[in-house]
Amino acid sequence: MESMIKLYQLADCPYCHLVRRKLDFLAIPYVTLPVEHQGSDRAELIKVTGQQAVPALVDGDTVLSDSQKIIDYLDKKFGPKPLPAGNYGMFTEVSGEAEAVYDKTVAALKDVGFGLLTEINVAATMKKKINEDMDPYMILGFCNPKFAFEGISNEPDLGMLLPCNVIIRQVAPGKFSVGAAHPMKMFMPVGRPEMVPLAETVTGLLKKALDSLA
Repeated sequence: MESMIKLYQLADCPYCHLVRRKLDFLAIPYVTLPVEHQGSDRAELIKVTGQQAVPALVDGDTVLSDSQKIIDYLDKKFGPKPLPAGNYGMFTEVSGEAEAVYDKTVAALKDVGFGLLTEINVAATMKKKINEDMDPYMILGFCNPKFAFEGISNEPDLGMLLPCNVIIRQVAPGKFSVGAAHPMKMFMPVGRPEMVPLAETVTGLLKKALDSLA
């Protein structure tokens, strides 16, 4: 019987989270071994792996201490199976020309109380800066001043998650994916239960706008 894979990790380490997600996605049994934050005693981790970095995976005689090397190892041993994209957005598909889809999206957000603050033409920027061609791709930043004021008043650093980003990208000739960052997912790192109602309200309005485009 093979020994179970061991993962030395920190719960709030993004690289550890990536490895856990990969193990879960592949349905591989494993046990997590929490370690303390950098600077504290990591004697067991150092004894087993030879260093104090996490994540560290132990599979029998194989010991790895780099998230990408761990993921490459798992793909090689259990078969390549790319992780699905993270579920952090809300999407709809819209048919039409790029300019018309842009106009419809701006109008739909305006109808639910959001004004356009910023826009980035990603395709044009890539062509200008590095001479690379890509299909039409826009990043639009929308804001509702009332909600933004309420959020920043309660969480001063919330500006790092603002404005509400919406992307318009061509997925096929005449077809575009319009997606908005999911406020409930974006607010999760804030960890403030009293701000959940605000996130729910904004989520509902953005979803209403996207649904009107379908």
